[in-house]
Amino acid sequence: MIVRHLTANRDMSKILKAEISAPGEWVGPFGLGSPRPIVCVQLTVQGPLIQQTYAMGFTFENAKIAEVFNPDEINPAAGGAFAAAVKNAATCGKLTYSPFPELAKNKTR
Repeated sequence: MIVRHLTANRDMSKILKAEISAPGEWVGPFGLGSPRPIVCVQLTVQGPLIQQTYAMGFTFENAKIAEVFNPDEINPAAGGAFAAAVKNAATCGKLTYSPFPELAKNKTR
């Protein structure tokens, strides 16, 4: 599901490195909500001038992607950089990553 989502929504030729996390569990902000599976992806992308690495989080519900989010997104209304650091630590920041060869196979598509 994640490979389909990523290949449908971005230029795969710009991806230099991809890693995927082992599945984890996310219960929402401040531990509120029912637990959902979470998987995160780290992508290193070649931009016009520099390489940039960023993360994407995916939560799942009923065997489908429920939410795609940027765990590092800074939203001033939600607490700014501090809130982004807390969200990253509670979601993608606590997971372990390994190579994502399934995405590399789809790089030319």
